Amino acid sequence: MRTHAQLIESQTQRLIAEIAARSHHPLEEVREIYEAEFTRLDGQARVKSFLPIFAARSARKILAAH
Repeated sequence: MRTHAQLIESQTQRLIAEIAARSHHPLEEVREIYEAEFTRLDGQARVKSFLPIFAARSARKILAAH
């Protein structure tokens, strides 16, 4: 049985791969942007459960501007 942390990591990797495929940007570039946005938002967030959604949205906006 997988732990909660493993499930979150698996979901995060799928989310990053989906963003990379749809945006036609390299996976590593998307991962770096996503992780930077997640870290930035994590410092401000009071409710942590929505962080992946907001980090993904922010990463998509940044990639669209490139």
